[in-house]
Amino acid sequence: MSNTSNMKRNILRLGLIVSLGLNVAIIGGAIGLVMRVDRHFDRSPPAGPASLYVRALSHDSRRMLGQSLRRGQGGSEQDASGHSRATHRQQFEQGYNAALIVLRSDPLDSAALDQVMSNQAHLSQLRLDQARAALVRHLASMTADERRSYADRLEHLIQSRD
Repeated sequence: MSNTSNMKRNILRLGLIVSLGLNVAIIGGAIGLVMRVDRHFDRSPPAGPASLYVRALSHDSRRMLGQSLRRGQGGSEQDASGHSRATHRQQFEQGYNAALIVLRSDPLDSAALDQVMSNQAHLSQLRLDQARAALVRHLASMTADERRSYADRLEHLIQSRD
């Protein structure tokens, strides 16, 4: 009877050890997944060379700059052509709708499609000009030490691209 009791205890102990190991593996995997996904969303998407200027900013500076652009602070609510953010969005939507009409026509009017895309490129350039001006204002508001630190981060990003 003692052998049967010891065997049951050993089987129970082995079952508990296996169960504990599986629980630790599952919890560790979940923590690793959450940490990996969390870091993924913190990364800036790869983009053109101008994005390095923004990526070199601290997280707080990027947020502040983005909020400033969305609110139109540090500058006018309107761009140089007098268009507001809402107007830009509406014009882009109209451009996409016009592109859909042209794309569905037979035969394709290439000149009309080119004109729609050209107009949207012009609107995009206006927004980029606003963003660049806001970035320059932000950089000009930094102290000399903050700008040196920013320059070091920018240099690191430039070198890591090679």
